[in-house]
Amino acid sequence: MNESQAITIQLPKEEGKRLEAEAKRLDISVEALATMMLCQNITQFKPTRTISEVLFRKRDLTKDMPQVDPVELARLQSYSDTANFDQMMYKLKS
Repeated sequence: MNESQAITIQLPKEEGKRLEAEAKRLDISVEALATMMLCQNITQFKPTRTISEVLFRKRDLTKDMPQVDPVELARLQSYSDTANFDQMMYKLKS
């Protein structure tokens, strides 16, 4: 026998009524219809990328960006004369 897990969902009233009407039309229980609908569509919710793929893409996107010391950046942000981002980047590079 397959193991199962019980879940509770809340639907807007109109959607609940549509689910009930469709279940009645198909002569099955609301629970059975909801289960069928979830099982048929659950694959759409799988991530399209793995974490490794995301990190690899991030590396590609940031490879040409200058290395920035976060402590130095925070220090520069506290100076009133470096409110402009371009000025902060210039000071970081010099």
